[in-house]
Amino acid sequence: MSVKFLRRETARGELRTVRLGRSVRVRPEDLRAYVAGRVTRPSQTGADSDA
Repeated sequence: MSVKFLRRETARGELRTVRLGRSVRVRPEDLRAYVAGRVTRPSQTGADSDA
């Protein structure tokens, strides 16, 4: 089962998490890595923050 997350950085620099499965805390650097990985492999589970 694939779990997807959407995260947006607000103007204040806050990290807003849109929960599409379960919420996870990530850093902006991890966010970029996550986005890069999920965009190419959207169906992959247990990539990094899915532990």
